Formats: sequence, structure tokens, C-alpha cells
Amino acid sequence: MSAKRDDERSDVLNNAFYKLLQQTPVPQFYLLGPNIDGISEGFEEKYNAIFYKTNYSLVENKTIDIYSKNKTEFDQPRKFKEFKENKLFELLLDLKDEQTIIYCSSPNRVRFLADKFTKFLEEKNIQKIEKLPLVEWIEKNINPKWNLINFLNFEIGINDGALQKHINSSMIDYFNEEKLKYIFCTSTIIEGVNTSAKNIIYFDKKKGLNDIDYFDYSNIKGRSGRMMIHYIGKIYNFNAEPEREEEMIIDIPFFEQNPVKKEIVNGMKDEDLKQTTKDSSEYKELLKIPTEERRLFQKNGVSIDGQKRILDQLKLDIETKIDLIKWNTLPNYNQLTYILSLAWKYLLKDGETARPMTLGNLIRVYKSLWN
Repeated sequence: MSAKRDDERSDVLNNAFYKLLQQTPVPQFYLLGPNIDGISEGFEEKYNAIFYKTNYSLVENKTIDIYSKNKTEFDQPRKFKEFKENKLFELLLDLKDEQTIIYCSSPNRVRFLADKFTKFLEEKNIQKIEKLPLVEWIEKNINPKWNLINFLNFEIGINDGALQKHINSSMIDYFNEEKLKYIFCTSTIIEGVNTSAKNIIYFDKKKGLNDIDYFDYSNIKGRSGRMMIHYIGKIYNFNAEPEREEEMIIDIPFFEQNPVKKEIVNGMKDEDLKQTTKDSSEYKELLKIPTEERRLFQKNGVSIDGQKRILDQLKLDIETKIDLIKWNTLPNYNQLTYILSLAWKYLLKDGETARPMTLGNLIRVYKSLWN
């Protein structure tokens, strides 16, 4: 919901929530979120809402401090890199009869650690499991040498937002069905992935390039334990626990309008816009876009500036590249390359990194789905 936490889902959620509140009569709504001390001032009064704070939990969380016992080595990651990794792998081996999620800072870290742990298990002569249906599909449709196959053969899954959706969802299903023991993942663990485990390992202390804060840490910790299955969840801290901020107040961007975001105010009624919003350069730039185009952009939950650039490019290409733009059923390779290139060029946010995915790999992955 917040516009201040660098979450790409914020715009879509705000637009959906605002649209809900425009219905007559205003429907009841119920939003849940952990570790929140308050919301935007004035929202409760305007929308007849109640903010209720509780610390009640259906599952007990137990914290195991690995960091303090190894502080000297863990605080020198370059010098003692393998020391920390081996501590992780030995712990995972000890937890082999329980399901465990390992938090990593980036997709590269997910794959690097999953690969090293796979090799660690091979050296320990751990037996592979029976081939999963997903492995057979990957061998047939993508690449029989992809190292993800080896991960799965050792009951290891990954989840980092960079894989095609059906592979991600299949691994989560396997994990929930206890066909996988381990999931190495990024912040996807706190962004809607529908799973939890008896054990969570807080291994990296970064979320991309930024430090994990107490809010994110608490969300990671909250994935340990599962009601009706594991009444006690454990989090193993390989880093110092982040300090708790004085208060965690969640802003509601469509209500506060600070900062002003085109993707949110574009769909709002004039009477709901604050004067500071109307006076802002962002809003004035938005009004320069023709009304029909603004209505078109409103239907999609992505960057308005990016959509505008895509539309302008289509207008330039429509006569000379009509065969790449207009097609039925499934696109051929050239059509797919054209459309994904537009999205890649214009919809990536400033400063956003897609590594390890590249445009070429993205095209190959999507093409493989119907080959």
C-alpha cells in the first residue's frame, strides 16, 4: 500500500482500493498487515474506518541467534565468506527432516547459494529423489542441462521473481506438498508467495541494495510456523536483528498524495485531488496527455510514462512494421521479440535491475512455452 517502501505493487493496490471506495454505498473493507502502528492521519475520519492494533499471533515464533556466536567471522563477509556458507549448509543438513525457507538478498544470491548447497549435498553423498514432473517438463521444453533440474533432484526449490510464473508456482506447490525441503528465495517471501515453513533462515541482511529494516524482518520472521501444522516456528538469524523504528505508520498514497504519482492520481476524481496535487509538476505533465490516452493508461498497472513511450513508438512503426504489431493467436519469434523489446525498453523503472534475466533470455523463455 505504501508509496515509500519501493514496492511495485503499491500503485495497483491503491487504485483498486480507491475504486472500491467509490462504490455507493461504500462497502465494508478489511485490510490486514503485520507490525503496523498506524495509518495516514485523517483516513479513518473520512472513510468511517477503524484502525485496530494487536500483537496476537496464532503461531509462536522462536528466535535462534546464530549471529552472536559467529559475529567476528560474519562481520567480515569477504574474508570468511565460505565460513558463513558452510554454517548455513550444515544447519540445513541438520534440519533435513523439516521444511526450511532461506532468505537471500537477490536472484543472483538465490541461484548461487542453491547451486553451492546442491554441490555440498552431492559431496555428502545425499541421494537424489525420484524425478518430479516439472523436471521432465524442463528437460523437454527448456534445457536438460539447466542447473534448476539438479536443485529439484535434491529437494531444493528457488523463488526469486525472475522465473516464469508456472515454474515458480509449481515449486511452491511442491514445497507445500512437502515434496521439496528447501526454498531459497528473495523478498518474494514477503510479497505474497503463499507458503510458510517450520524454519526460516535470515541469511542475507540486504533487500536488493538496501538493508532489511525491522518491518521486512518481521514479515520474514512471520513466515515461520504454519497454523494447524507447526504451532512453533523458528527463525535462525545469521545477522543482527534490525532495530525497531519508533513507529511504523503506513501511508495511503491516494489519500495523502505525497508524493504525487501519476499512476494513482490519473484515476481519481477531481474533488478528491488536493490543491497541492493540482499544483504539482507531475499532475500538470499528466494533463498534457490526451484524455483518451489517459483513459487507456488507467487500465494498466504500469508506468504511465512508459506506456506513453510505447504508444508513441507504435504510432511510428504502425505502417512499416504492421506485421510485427498485428497478429492472431500466438506471436512468431520476430513478433515476440518486437513486443517484449518495447516492454523491456520502456517499462523497466529507473534504477531497476532485471539481472540475471536479460531480454534475450526473456524472449527464449516465453518462446519455449508454446514450442
